[in-house]
Amino acid sequence: KRLDAAHREIRNVIGVGDWPLLTAQQIHSNKIAVADEIGPALRADRGPRGAASLPGREFPGCDGLITSQPGIALGIYVADCCAVYLIDLQTPAIGLVHSGKRGTATGVVSNAIGQMIDRFGSDPENMIVQLSPCIRPPHYEKSPGNVARLA
Repeated sequence: KRLDAAHREIRNVIGVGDWPLLTAQQIHSNKIAVADEIGPALRADRGPRGAASLPGREFPGCDGLITSQPGIALGIYVADCCAVYLIDLQTPAIGLVHSGKRGTATGVVSNAIGQMIDRFGSDPENMIVQLSPCIRPPHYEKSPGNVARLA
């Protein structure tokens, strides 16, 4: 309950208080969900005081979300992994990706960008990609094999 209240407060401060907050299950994969498929239904389902009713707001089996629908807030949780924000400046398409060691190694970010190209007509030259703070050398255990696989 406290986390939901904190999310509501933050969403109110940044002006998206009544938008549904959709999240990814985060299984350390390269799978991306398309939030467009349930966004309009969630926006139409308003509870008391106009708040969105969000049963099933977490997309299972994925590490990122993309959408081209306005009025949807995307969310992920990170600690040492990286949050990768994707914004297409020419279309309404956006994405948010949880990229840890396994997801990075299996191309979770390139998969999200590829799906934005295929589904929304995004052009990578018109996209901004922003990385959140995350673990990095010298604070992360790395072996020559891991470095070679990720390079």
